[in-house]
Amino acid sequence: MKLSGRCPLVWAVTAALFFSSSVSIIVHADEHPRILLDGNRVKQLKAEANSTHAEIWEQIQNFANANVNKRPPNQPPGNANETYFRKAGDMLMPLALAWLVSGKEKFLDATRNHLLAYAKWKRWDEGGKRDLGLSHMLSGSAIAFDWVYNDLSNTERNKIGGAIASWTKKMYEASICGSYRRAWANWWSKSYMQNHCISAYGSLGLGALVMLGEDNRAKTWLNHSIDVWSRISYLLDGIGDGSWHEGIFYQGGTLGMAMPFLISLRDFYGEDIIPHKYFENFIWWRLYNMIPGKAEFILAYANFEWSWSDVESVWLLRYAAKEYNNHYAQWIADDLITSEGRWSDKFSAPWAALEFVAYDADYEPRYPSDVPKSRTFEDLEGVIWRTGWNNGELIFGLKAGAYGGRFAYDSFMQSHYPWEPPSYETGSKLQVGHDHDDMNGFYLHFGGQWVAPETVSYGPVRTSLHNTLLIDGEGQYRPQEKTDGNCRETQARSDGFLEGSASTRNYDYVAADATRRYRIGGLKDFTRHVVFVRPQMLLMVDNLESNSEHRYDWICHFDRGVSVNDNWIRGRTRGDQLLGIKVLAPSKFKTSTGNDGNNYVRIRPSRKYGNVRLVHLLYPTVNEEWSSRPSTQLLEENDSGVAVRLTEADGTSHDVLIHCAGNPTYTSLGVYDVTAKAAVLSKTPSGKLERLFIFSGGSVSGPSHTDSAGTVRAVLEDRSQGRLLIRVSDASKPLEVAWVDDAVRVNGDAKTNVKLYAPKTSKLLVNNKKVAFKQTGKYIVFDCK
Repeated sequence: MKLSGRCPLVWAVTAALFFSSSVSIIVHADEHPRILLDGNRVKQLKAEANSTHAEIWEQIQNFANANVNKRPPNQPPGNANETYFRKAGDMLMPLALAWLVSGKEKFLDATRNHLLAYAKWKRWDEGGKRDLGLSHMLSGSAIAFDWVYNDLSNTERNKIGGAIASWTKKMYEASICGSYRRAWANWWSKSYMQNHCISAYGSLGLGALVMLGEDNRAKTWLNHSIDVWSRISYLLDGIGDGSWHEGIFYQGGTLGMAMPFLISLRDFYGEDIIPHKYFENFIWWRLYNMIPGKAEFILAYANFEWSWSDVESVWLLRYAAKEYNNHYAQWIADDLITSEGRWSDKFSAPWAALEFVAYDADYEPRYPSDVPKSRTFEDLEGVIWRTGWNNGELIFGLKAGAYGGRFAYDSFMQSHYPWEPPSYETGSKLQVGHDHDDMNGFYLHFGGQWVAPETVSYGPVRTSLHNTLLIDGEGQYRPQEKTDGNCRETQARSDGFLEGSASTRNYDYVAADATRRYRIGGLKDFTRHVVFVRPQMLLMVDNLESNSEHRYDWICHFDRGVSVNDNWIRGRTRGDQLLGIKVLAPSKFKTSTGNDGNNYVRIRPSRKYGNVRLVHLLYPTVNEEWSSRPSTQLLEENDSGVAVRLTEADGTSHDVLIHCAGNPTYTSLGVYDVTAKAAVLSKTPSGKLERLFIFSGGSVSGPSHTDSAGTVRAVLEDRSQGRLLIRVSDASKPLEVAWVDDAVRVNGDAKTNVKLYAPKTSKLLVNNKKVAFKQTGKYIVFDCK
């Protein structure tokens, strides 16, 4: 997944063919409503308000009734900040919708009064800026104007429409001026991966759409919005996995602002530039991230506070449920509403209005009982592993990757479409100000509690707040943010890489390389390997190589206090749950504890090292089972990797083998000879082989393990028993084997030939399907297809 080259001309041509730069649209002035709604949909919503949509409708009505007699000031207060303008614009949507659905004149009067008052305001943003405050004012005004258009007089239409046109023109000017103007705060104009940019062009598009047929300039504004949004959509579909580098709260708010434009452009004007691949995967992104019953999420990265609300995401999920026929989206939205509640305030009601429009009760929620419990997010370059979606499950997340996400970073650094080189002259920037210095940070939730959170913050981004490493007390390199300069020179070689990930029914593995995130002299490698032996043990191995010696601090945070006892760290939570951390290597270390917003422990080897491996077992449990925690044994650590034995209280053992040094070669680890990136052997208390996991993640080397055609094999041998356990012709995909009585069960994605130790086997199942095999002595040979 490292940087790959692709001809910029090919990208540009592809994008030009995929997206048009302008559209020919003919709109008549009497075609209202035209934003998200038409006359037929309004009739349908009136019928649904007291049935399927009653709960949402109550929320909207309560807000509208509470604000119906409030009159806006003649001018905004002199100290009005961005939030003031955002909420002033947002509140128009539920007021206007209340009129459309109920037909009560008081709601029409309130909407009209606010629109007319705003039309006189000399500022639609803090201090005269043309930024996020203006985006919300323009979006809210355009939607509300469209929704009540048919019930306004010509004089009122001219006043309100004139103001919307004026502010749309100002937003357009800010977007095309080609240089940064401090008074306008228009640094966002070509920052295609920043939430201000996406919101601005969504509002510009809405202003243009509603003014078509009213103002001759509207088509120019609209074509510009389409051109820029084509670029943004290209990036979003390039991301693909549904993630967002600024975090989930910014993602919900940003897309929540933008989608009314994109949906209306398609549904009423026939121009579809919705990033469908991205939005389909947005559902899976939210499904795997969710913590049921808490309105929280496992990958809690980037700038945010838990006090923020995620209500914007609800309407996006309602829309996605119908658009992509995905019942899980409806289930996620229901859980968010149950967790957060319904509030009739300025922060919630506007998004309830959009939810009301998007919701289709025919798409019933579906619990994800049939969904794989692991997923890799390739653009974020992270993983989420779960034991399920009930309350109290174990959920693990690890985040790697580049500032801004892999696709945006690569395309920006290589000056590919849609970025315009050179960024210093064009203002084309990859803004990552909300990203944190958190490569290889991990998160762990168990039993309904955070057992390994990170310190959430808006503003402070330093590495020490995250569950990763400090080297000589220093955190990860942070690119310098510039509003009007060249970002490429500061962002070069600041990324990390997801080296590989694999999941089967009982095991997961990930390796992530954060070396380039540090500016530490002589550092050659910091790769974090994690193996999950389900349902409760995670072995973490950090491989560190350097030409010079350094101090390494391994960091983990806890909700409550932390204590250290021998080689075990015990981190407490708000409940009965806790996280045990066993330090297996190096054998001599020091610990320090503190609080940076959360309690933390820092584990430091007792001396400086050039090359060292930090080996830790993470074991979430509950207080009454602490005495039953697993025992551990470091079987071997050598130049190639480590072998660790984890033994549960009942005697079940798991030998975990991790190859750390480059591509896996034929090597000895403990009693095993192996060519694989990772392998696990699980045995019953009596020592009988029960399960096996193997994954190479790429090529392996060693002449004794290639066939005559040069095909590379992964091999696992047990020297203590003098036998081959498994030989796989292609282990680039993971494979898990289970021996059950006289049957063998195999699962995984590998398409390969397998030779397996399996004496007295009568039945073979591969991914639950019966497969033929050849018995040769104590071995069976078969193909995984």
